Amino acid sequence: MIAYHHFVNHTPERAGRVYSLWLQQDLFGNWTLVRIRGGRQREPVLHSQVVESREAGEKLVAQLVKVRLRHGYVENTKMSTGEGNDNELIPDQKDVAGVLSI
Repeated sequence: MIAYHHFVNHTPERAGRVYSLWLQQDLFGNWTLVRIRGGRQREPVLHSQVVESREAGEKLVAQLVKVRLRHGYVENTKMSTGEGNDNELIPDQKDVAGVLSI
């Protein structure tokens, strides 16, 4: 996994919504952008998209991060930077407001 970004929205009209995205390489060497969105009252939705290259994927990740920030989402920097041990990169249920069940 290259980078993991996790966002939470606290604005009144989008309260409780979460959005996570990361870029990873699959077993065949393809680069895949993975996105999960959901919320307290929304079922989680997972999207995966194969991208041309790592560079193209990183560019797309940067664009999506800007969009999330513009829409009022706040990045959970502890999860995004991987502070602590590597297990913190993977969210658990409490980190995504009960949206994901791992």
